[in-house]
Amino acid sequence: MKIKYYIIISLLIGIVFISSCGSSGTTSSATQTTTSENTQSQSSRDKYVETKATQWYIYLVAQDISSKLKTTDAQLGELKGDEVVTKHTLKSLGSFGGSYLEIVFDNPDDVEEGEYKVNFHRYQEDTEDKWHFIVKTDSSHINDDIVLYFRGIYVLKENKSSQSSKTYTTYRTISNPLVKYMKIVDLDTHEEFPLVVKSHAYQYKFNMNGKQIRAFELVVEPKEIKFDKKVNYKVVSYKKYINHNIQKVKVFDLNTPPTIKEGLSK
Repeated sequence: MKIKYYIIISLLIGIVFISSCGSSGTTSSATQTTTSENTQSQSSRDKYVETKATQWYIYLVAQDISSKLKTTDAQLGELKGDEVVTKHTLKSLGSFGGSYLEIVFDNPDDVEEGEYKVNFHRYQEDTEDKWHFIVKTDSSHINDDIVLYFRGIYVLKENKSSQSSKTYTTYRTISNPLVKYMKIVDLDTHEEFPLVVKSHAYQYKFNMNGKQIRAFELVVEPKEIKFDKKVNYKVVSYKKYINHNIQKVKVFDLNTPPTIKEGLSK
């Protein structure tokens, strides 16, 4: 009789031991799966970490607060290559009379004198680059308040192709590290301001001060620019169409001038 009890007890102990091992194995497997999923999730996030743009362009925007006049087609940027300036700097057609507000690049380097709507520079690593531009209006708006801002950076990435012409895909972003190296200078007041504040486009307000022309410079520095954090910056949000990651993909062909159509459409 005692032998039967010993057998029964031994069997029960064996069952408990096997169940315990199975439970332990399941927990280990679940932990391993969770870790794998977390790693994949982290990897997905890492894919969207942006590097500082070397080929890019932006649109500058000016808007008259009272009259609602607006200009959106002034375009500047940097590209790699020897014929960037001559191929991608386009003259302004000028105003057609009546009320107007526009931004133009006056007498840019390496092209004949005049006013231009599009001005690209040749990219050079770790060097300062400047674009001199003016905001112009007619005599009826010389005392108006104007706001100046941009619509995000269009980053250009060259496509690998066997074709003779270069093409690029572009995406628009407001979080590219390049914005930390950029500033705009009001040449009348010598005030300097950033393009982005707290992940929003910065909106600079100024008055024409009785003039038809106000002059500015956009500067890209070789080092990050530090601004006074105490300044109460006003910002304008474009979350509807500026994405921290890829939003639109287009082809940019170096054999044709850069398009200003998109700048006019927003």
